[in-house]
Amino acid sequence: MRTVRASIIEDDGVMRRCTRNRAVAAATSVDAILNQSGFISNTLLARRCGPIKRYDNFEALVQERLKPDPNNEAREALRALQSVPVLRDELALLDDSVLKIIFMFLGEGSRDVARLGSVCRRLHNMAILLTPSVVVLAPDMVPLRSLSSDAVMDSLIAFFVSYKRGQFVQRLQIVSSNYASTLPAADPLPLCSAHAFPSLARVMPALTHLDMRGVQWEGGAPLSQYFFSDLHVSAPHLQTLKVGVPLLAHWSPGWWQRLPDLVHFVVGSRREQQSSAVPNELLDMLRVPQRTWCIKLWCAMDRETLLQILTPPAPFPGLQELTLNIANANLLEDFHRQMTDSFFEGTRGRKSAKRVKTAGTRNSIVNISGDADMCLQFPQLQSLTLANVDESPLLASELLLRLPMRAPRLNHMNFVNTARVLPPAPVRHRRLGARQPQ
Repeated sequence: MRTVRASIIEDDGVMRRCTRNRAVAAATSVDAILNQSGFISNTLLARRCGPIKRYDNFEALVQERLKPDPNNEAREALRALQSVPVLRDELALLDDSVLKIIFMFLGEGSRDVARLGSVCRRLHNMAILLTPSVVVLAPDMVPLRSLSSDAVMDSLIAFFVSYKRGQFVQRLQIVSSNYASTLPAADPLPLCSAHAFPSLARVMPALTHLDMRGVQWEGGAPLSQYFFSDLHVSAPHLQTLKVGVPLLAHWSPGWWQRLPDLVHFVVGSRREQQSSAVPNELLDMLRVPQRTWCIKLWCAMDRETLLQILTPPAPFPGLQELTLNIANANLLEDFHRQMTDSFFEGTRGRKSAKRVKTAGTRNSIVNISGDADMCLQFPQLQSLTLANVDESPLLASELLLRLPMRAPRLNHMNFVNTARVLPPAPVRHRRLGARQPQ
């Protein structure tokens, strides 16, 4: 019995000892956690004499122990400058008419219009509607030397394709005329990418004015060959066409008949000192009834073509404006010969007049003469411009005498020169009292 009691007491002591060891281990682990924590530490207890302060969370402790930032004010000012205020709420209160006035005040090419257009869809649509109807590629949109770059042309095409900007464009000009007049006359014409016009015209369905002058087409054999024949597909509503002399050589028969709205046709410019053979169909085009034409031929032509235009065998019924480059050709003798032949034809027509018996009246003699047709060679002509006639002034005076009889509506007659004369240098007047250089 004593042996059993002793064993039981020993087992009870072991159990109590194990329980005591577990409690000590748990207290030790808790103390280790507290020592490693930032809430209670030995260094903190050694330095602080006051009571222990308890925090709700760790962020409160961090905010209390933070040191003041000396650059806080500068950082806040920088943040205020970098932040972009959203104008959507303020602009949403304005009416559409007020917003249009604001856009018109800023201008079509202003960068502020693009910034306002990025605020919301409403302003973006208004910015798209402000796409200018007149587009001049060089130098307004791209430099002159960039016209030959295919990458630049692709970016221009992508600009007009996006959001259908091209539907608002009505006038397309490759090079500005005023800018081209400032270039040196000895410099060759700049090169332009061959796919510039077909690609741009494809995204501009409302094109009415096209100016292709001032450039040379890079590798443009396909463009020159099919330009006139495919023009009605690219620009069906075209009213004004201005082409260079190289494109005129690829005239396509009947191309103008597929453009019923075409009125103005210009070949060459004052800067392009080139000669060209005008096709005979151009004269037939001017004789078509019920079509109004304004023709400007700045290129130098041969003598026969000039005489056929100035003294036509058949009248030009719809010709209203005419510009010719005489190129200082002495046409006075040929002009007199043409006038004499036309006079004899008119006299022969008067002698061969017939007597016509009208119904309801007695027999009467009616002279049917072709003189009226011969006189009215330009029945609708209102303006005539002749270039480079300074070496043949007698021809100009002869035209001044004879044309009013053949063009009864002629109001303006101009004589110009295509040679570029630089303006004189401004004279700087010396101020009174200024010292002269020694």
